[in-house]
Amino acid sequence: MDEGINEGINIKTKLSEKEKAILQVISENPSITHLQIASLLSISAATVNRSLNKLQSEGFVVRKG
Repeated sequence: MDEGINEGINIKTKLSEKEKAILQVISENPSITHLQIASLLSISAATVNRSLNKLQSEGFVVRKG
């Protein structure tokens, strides 16, 4: 599932499997909500929020809208 996420990018931050899965889901559906991600990946909404905050602060995702 995480193929392509780190490929070709020099990343100093190590991403967890959950963070990689979240990035994959977002890359497939950029307009997905955090609640939809939680449901799809069978993880809590709090975990998604925490992961998204980390991914945003490290520049992996940008929130629009």
